[in-house]
Amino acid sequence: MLHKYEEKSLHFYVDANASKMILADSTNDLYKQLKDMCEKLRNPFTNLYYWVKGEILDVLAFQDSIHQRSQVSILILKMTQKK
Repeated sequence: MLHKYEEKSLHFYVDANASKMILADSTNDLYKQLKDMCEKLRNPFTNLYYWVKGEILDVLAFQDSIHQRSQVSILILKMTQKK
């Protein structure tokens, strides 16, 4: 993004001399380092988010299974009382 800005907007201010540009200069590795850094960066909260989401789903499934078990117990009790 900065590279495109420098090419389009700042090109006029450096009199079309690429050596005066920071990102467009081929001898400067700053652009490559910035690009590599952006690719390596990750949001540390995404792992936490997915872990918490999985735990919540596990708790909901456990809660649902307890509810279903109580429903089956009630049905069994009703069937035994009918006999």
